[in-house]
Amino acid sequence: MIQAIDNLISNAVKYGEGKEITISLKKADDKIQFKITDQGIGIPENELHNIFNKFTTSSRTKTPAGGRGIGLALVQKIIEAHNGEIWVKNNEKQGAVFQFLLPS
Repeated sequence: MIQAIDNLISNAVKYGEGKEITISLKKADDKIQFKITDQGIGIPENELHNIFNKFTTSSRTKTPAGGRGIGLALVQKIIEAHNGEIWVKNNEKQGAVFQFLLPS
């Protein structure tokens, strides 16, 4: 689980363009919700549904600083191994919002 959270935070820092990153935890019914919001480059809408696929990278990250497309696939596997679920959406202002739920 630490690896998954580390990857999400590292991505927010890497692609957040030095802007504010917000991390929150809250209990909702019988689940714990983790949310990380950045104000970086975001993910094109047409790429959101594939972002957790192995070897998939966003067209906005295909630079020398971009990743290999393994990190988010691993994050999803870790979350699901703990009976959780993860999803991503674009931040209304700018950037991305990654959220996951785990049983409490």
